[in-house]
Amino acid sequence: MRQFIVGVLLCAFAAAHAEGACCTNPGGNCSDPVAGVCPAGSTLCADCVCGDAQYPVILDDSIIARELQSLVIHGGGFLGTTPSVTFTGPVPVTYTPSSPNIVSWTDARIELTVPVGITSAYTVSVTAGALTSAQVPVYIYRYRKQAIAGTGFNPRATQPKVSPYNSRAYLNVEFGVQFFSSPADASSITTHSPGNPTTPFFQIDPSGAASQSSNLGEDTYITSDGDVWFTQGGGALSWAFLYTPSYGRIVRYTPGTGAFQCYHLQQAQCQPSGMVVVGTTLWVTCLNGVTGKLLEIPIIAGTACGGTTVGVNPPWFAAYTTHTASGVGFGHVVSDGAGTLWLTPSWSPDLIASYNIGAGTFKYYPMPQYAPNTFGVPGFNFPWNLIIDAQGFVWFTLHGPGFVVRWNAARALSTTDCDALSGGLNPCIVEVLDSGLDSIPHGIDIDTSGNVWWSTHGDGKVWRRNLNGYTHSMASDSPAASIADKKAGAGMALNNGDPSKVWFAEYNGDTSGGPTLTSYLGQFYQIP
Repeated sequence: MRQFIVGVLLCAFAAAHAEGACCTNPGGNCSDPVAGVCPAGSTLCADCVCGDAQYPVILDDSIIARELQSLVIHGGGFLGTTPSVTFTGPVPVTYTPSSPNIVSWTDARIELTVPVGITSAYTVSVTAGALTSAQVPVYIYRYRKQAIAGTGFNPRATQPKVSPYNSRAYLNVEFGVQFFSSPADASSITTHSPGNPTTPFFQIDPSGAASQSSNLGEDTYITSDGDVWFTQGGGALSWAFLYTPSYGRIVRYTPGTGAFQCYHLQQAQCQPSGMVVVGTTLWVTCLNGVTGKLLEIPIIAGTACGGTTVGVNPPWFAAYTTHTASGVGFGHVVSDGAGTLWLTPSWSPDLIASYNIGAGTFKYYPMPQYAPNTFGVPGFNFPWNLIIDAQGFVWFTLHGPGFVVRWNAARALSTTDCDALSGGLNPCIVEVLDSGLDSIPHGIDIDTSGNVWWSTHGDGKVWRRNLNGYTHSMASDSPAASIADKKAGAGMALNNGDPSKVWFAEYNGDTSGGPTLTSYLGQFYQIP
């Protein structure tokens, strides 16, 4: 059995959805005037039985689905007398448990194929007997995408970011030397070529051989001046790259002029990975397996990206400070805006980390030994991406167990409660979302309403956790079944928290130089 924590849904969540759907207190009367009781210790509205009927209640505050794929409704009381589910909109439609498009129907969950013509203008409700739940909004998405193609070893889409200044999505890639962008409607793709030194620069072979393409393009970042930043790192095409000298660079692109600047880093065993800006400083993580490195780089002018030989023309960029930690390398980084950076020690089995900018100190926190695991190693969580929500909680994606976890950063920084596991768990982990073993959660973002979105690398999906704690997913067109190691999707991004367009990187390839399909920059867009 998979062991994970779930957020407790209190009755107060559903109180706004339907009068009479919530217990006034565990074991007490229902809030509806009809007399009834709830099981002792119950906190779920669906457990309330009022009189002779159980109230149908939808516990989702809203539902997303891709057109013609599955739509899931969470709640309770769905098996009352003559139950039905109704979509209300321009052309209302009602289904019963025996309708052809019903995938499954239980007392607490209905799954059905999205009916043709159901759009975001619809709401859904469930009826049992004479009682009907409140209506809940339904948002339906379609999917479109643009193929990427460039020089290098089969460029594969990794991390998109959307510029709030021009609404274009910018995409970093692995195994390539160019970058890509698309307008807000995903109607076209533009290739951006920063240029390379004539002498190969990226060391990607354990023997020291170099290449003209970066096999690690992991992050894209937009600064307040509208410039777009990309990380490019070298590394062998196997796990040996963790321990080999592998130089990399940071590329800066100015959309208004089309100009590129580069920051070539003479830093052994530092594959530049994640980025975040604090004030006038760019903080960059190094993804390697020997020591944890965090680069403090002033935002100043770079040099040309092309030339002859790095170190001569263009020169190495040396105006930065290296902060070294005792643990392994870091994948991504975010700032809490109050002097602390949170980092993912991606090659660690069971750690997350923080860095105090003022004190210049790292701190590691243990993670549970989650099992089973995608990599066959219990506890190998492989934390990858992260984001901070409006309440200050940090959300981490964990490749290994297929989880997204919510971390109480304030408690971790102000107490020692989370410095060690208690009963195999860390008390600062207050919620765990399970997208499935082998799903490999990757990118993560939060919309303006506070819903958490993430993408899964293993099965090519985008997921959303609504404010009531329930999750829904939509599948891209990534042909995951044909990829041996299931690297179908990658990162995702919203435009400044706008959920009407969800950008998605279709990676489509393995990581060992084997068969590779075309990679895409995709977009789930809401039907108006």
